[in-house]
Amino acid sequence: MALAVFLAVASLLVYRHQKRKRQAAELAQQQTARELQRAQKEINRFIQKVSEQNSLVETFQAELHRFKDAGSNEKQILEKTLSELRSSTILTGEDWLYFRQHFATVYPDFERLLKGKYPTMTESELRYLMLTRLGLSHKEMAQMLGISTDGVRVTWNRVRKKMGGTLAQSAQQLLVSEGL
Repeated sequence: MALAVFLAVASLLVYRHQKRKRQAAELAQQQTARELQRAQKEINRFIQKVSEQNSLVETFQAELHRFKDAGSNEKQILEKTLSELRSSTILTGEDWLYFRQHFATVYPDFERLLKGKYPTMTESELRYLMLTRLGLSHKEMAQMLGISTDGVRVTWNRVRKKMGGTLAQSAQQLLVSEGL
């Protein structure tokens, strides 16, 4: 009889222990899902901010063309505002670290796999591929980074050569072919 009671108590203890482990695993999984969702929202918010700034820049550029021949005070004000907007779209080191952290949460293996296959990949090439992974155009990248579209194209050409891509491939296609 004592053996039966002992076995029942032991079984109950083992059951409770297993149940607690399952609950802890479920909580950890839910927490990870929340963190992933939050990081995706942050990346989307970041891209939306850049997109809004790009629209403002384009609006101001259109206004500048309207005042092109005027030589007025309004033109100088618009030029100054446009310059300020352009500088606000540049990713500072702090902005880039913030972005990179959230990107790594959404795409945890992207940078590790890329650096593993291509250890000579530079920071600017990595940045280009991360922004490509998010589906940004060369124009959006240039405005976001505060560089010319030619600068983005040069980076793309360096990336394409390092990764063995063809002229016919887009950056997105190259990433897909690499499993990134």
